[in-house]
Amino acid sequence: MRRIRVGDVDVALDEHGAGDPVLLAHPASLSRVVWERTMDALAARFRVIAPDLPGHGDTEGETLDFPAFVDGLCEALGVGAAHWIGSSWGGGIAIRAAAFTKRARKLVLVGTTGVPADELPRPAASKGDGPWQVFRSTYEDATLVTRARFRLYTSLQKRAMPYLARCREWLPADYPRVGLTREMARVEAPTLVVWGAKDRTFPPLAAEIVARHVRGARVSIYERSNHFPFLDEPDRFNREVIDFLAG
Repeated sequence: MRRIRVGDVDVALDEHGAGDPVLLAHPASLSRVVWERTMDALAARFRVIAPDLPGHGDTEGETLDFPAFVDGLCEALGVGAAHWIGSSWGGGIAIRAAAFTKRARKLVLVGTTGVPADELPRPAASKGDGPWQVFRSTYEDATLVTRARFRLYTSLQKRAMPYLARCREWLPADYPRVGLTREMARVEAPTLVVWGAKDRTFPPLAAEIVARHVRGARVSIYERSNHFPFLDEPDRFNREVIDFLAG
């Protein structure tokens, strides 16, 4: 781990490999640790940088201006433009990076946020599942469902929740209706949309909605994956992403 300063944010990150830069944007409430099955594979071909995003993990400090954060992060890293891989909430940051900055070359959006809630089926009524049951339901690969991972993820979530609450307050009033579709329409970078067929967080039909709004986007559905295909099917994910970014 090393640290760099981006405005008022002291960013913790891991960096491996050499070549074209690839920035990894993790899901809300987690951290750079989620890329454990991706980092080394991509680092064989690229310079891979996995930061803890503002308000998360080992990073100290917060911001709600994500385009400015992206610009500052790239400046501090000496990167003109990078490929971006964004998962869930991190996908929303990658979309903003492509829409409002010159810092995105290609995008890989994995189960991304930003799809209008009004266009998705309403989730089934809660059955009172506790944190462990919710954690178990997030993965198709049973080897990921361990008490050690659960304890780590729970501690990361506790750390991030106050910041995420402020992020939700910052969203515009029409967000449930439009999501990030206006930003998606501004994306010019070649885009690969990856979704798990068994995603219990955002249904896979959301992938087609993203593709309708991002010009030229290609959709890839992972039949044996839940919300994190890079964890459930890492070999396929790594191979496909390397081919897409290098092609």
